[in-house]
Amino acid sequence: MININQKMSELSDNLGMTLGDLCDLAEISPATRGRVAQDFKKIPLINFFKLSDTLGIDFDRMVHGQLDYRSLREHYQGNLQYIPEKYQVYKRSKVSTINNFFQYVSTKIPNYYIDKIMKRLQIKKESFQDPNMDISGTLLMDLFKELAQSSKDDSYFFEIGQYLCRTHIKHVLKQTQSEALHPQKVFEGFIENIHSRVEFNMQYKILSSTEKRLVVIVNTRQETMDSLKTLTFANDHHYQNIMGYYSEISKLIFNEKPQITKLRSWRGKSAELIFELEHPRLKKSQSRYLQ
Repeated sequence: MININQKMSELSDNLGMTLGDLCDLAEISPATRGRVAQDFKKIPLINFFKLSDTLGIDFDRMVHGQLDYRSLREHYQGNLQYIPEKYQVYKRSKVSTINNFFQYVSTKIPNYYIDKIMKRLQIKKESFQDPNMDISGTLLMDLFKELAQSSKDDSYFFEIGQYLCRTHIKHVLKQTQSEALHPQKVFEGFIENIHSRVEFNMQYKILSSTEKRLVVIVNTRQETMDSLKTLTFANDHHYQNIMGYYSEISKLIFNEKPQITKLRSWRGKSAELIFELEHPRLKKSQSRYLQ
């Protein structure tokens, strides 16, 4: 059972406030402030919502105490660029990925859902304004989890992968040699030129290929496992994101939308994910981005 008085005491201590200060933030009237500061169970629920809204945090997280208090303190004091400590570990992902995620999702779900996601993760849009900043890929994983709770439409994750592909790799497509249009060569070049720049958490390998079919296996990098102390970086939502990414790069290069199939996904030594791209009518024409 939640001890709301203990939670409010923890909150005030970590913010360097008195319980009376919290009452002010919760818009408790002066006539009742002294009484309810001694027992927060007497505060109407609407005032708790006002308190969480003023602090810019999720109501459930505030009540259950699942907060990054350092982040809460920094944001309340005006340092909106501060990023929770958990996202400052193994910063091998690009901030553009996070910004592109929000840009795409904002076209699919209401803004209040996005605001709720950001409050739950204790992040601010102001945190991601530096285009040269690197950030932990664990933030993207948490964003996927939160999005999954806000929507039952799993197609989002595949579509996000397609969108991230389009925003990330046009400049690399221009470097792809037009004579290397065999799937094996194209995707070997893609892995070498793209994943060495923007994807440091996973590793990709072509398992087999024919002129019309390509099979790719995906695993978490050993460096990622060691740094984040995890056996698998990704989750099922991220796997959908990966397949969307590959689907789009394939479409952009070959001017042909591929059929893409998740063959299997398991926790083991062989692979976390195996997927297949098939081009029934693969054309040998150049992409418009290669011209």
